[in-house]
Amino acid sequence: MATLSTHLRRWSRTYGFRITLLYVALFGVSILILFGVIYWITAEFMEDQLRAAIATELSSLVDDFGSSGIDSTVDAIRRRVGSREHEASYYLLQDAAGHKVSGNLPAMAATAGWYELPIPAQPGDDTDSSVAMAVRSCASMNSAVIQ
Repeated sequence: MATLSTHLRRWSRTYGFRITLLYVALFGVSILILFGVIYWITAEFMEDQLRAAIATELSSLVDDFGSSGIDSTVDAIRRRVGSREHEASYYLLQDAAGHKVSGNLPAMAATAGWYELPIPAQPGDDTDSSVAMAVRSCASMNSAVIQ
C-alpha cells in the first residue's frame, strides 16, 4: 500500500505537473509586472495633475501680486487658508528676509524648484507625518518674495 507521500512524489515528477507549475509562476510574474506598470503610470499621472494644480494656484497668486501688490496677495492667501475649499492646501508668503507674512505654514528656508515639504500635524490627525508637493516662486515688488 502506497502512502500519500509516495503518490505526491510520483505525481510531482510528471510533465503535466511541471508545466502547470511553470504556467502558474509565469502568470504570477506577469500579473505583478502588470500591476507595477499600472501603479507607476497612475502615480505619474497623479503627480502631473498635482503639479498643474499647484502651478495654476501659484500663477493666480503671482498675477494678483503683480497687479495689486502685496496687500492684495496677503488677503487672497488669508481667504484661501480660511475657506473650506482650500482646507487641504498650504500656503506660505515670506518677505525677502525670510520672515512669514501670511499663510498656514511656518517660515522656512527657501528651496529652488519642486520638492516635498513636511506638513505639520493637524489636531485630530491620526497619521504620524505627511508630505506635500511644493514649489518656490519669487516675485520681487516692494521687497517682497512669494514662496
